[in-house]
Amino acid sequence: SVQYYLEGGGKAFMNFKVPAAGIVQMTPSADHAWFMTLNKEVEVWNAWKGPGKMCSFPFTINDTGVLLPDGKYFLQQTGVKRDLIVRETSTGKAVDDQYQQLRNVPTMFAVSDDGRRLLCLGENAAIKVFDVAKGTEIAPLERGPRGNAVISGDGRRLLGPSSDANTLELWDVD
Repeated sequence: SVQYYLEGGGKAFMNFKVPAAGIVQMTPSADHAWFMTLNKEVEVWNAWKGPGKMCSFPFTINDTGVLLPDGKYFLQQTGVKRDLIVRETSTGKAVDDQYQQLRNVPTMFAVSDDGRRLLCLGENAAIKVFDVAKGTEIAPLERGPRGNAVISGDGRRLLGPSSDANTLELWDVD
């Protein structure tokens, strides 16, 4: 089960059951959270406003995905070719008319809190930043981070390991 705790209180104020197979990955957004389970599926929950499973859909170990901050859509890239499936979180059904500008981005792994920037893994695990509305890469990062990074809530800065992997560096994205 998943439990929520009040800050400083240490007592659970919310508790809800998740699949018995367990959680492999959990990613929150402003109002929702998605869980990838060992049952090879994703479940999207309305986690912050009270437990409520919104949808579930197939998701394999070769898939990647991000839950957009508004919680309305889940962007899923499937298999080796990274085909894009855009899913409405209210139903889990694929929709064809949303976010098609992102169908050719490399492996996505995070989105900024404002939903404007998408982090992807390019060749040699180089981090690339894409404009969500246009589907275009923001100016390449000079000697940018490799393999892992986080983006600021406003999508303007990127924090990640330097090339020597012993230092964190901060990059301006805009």
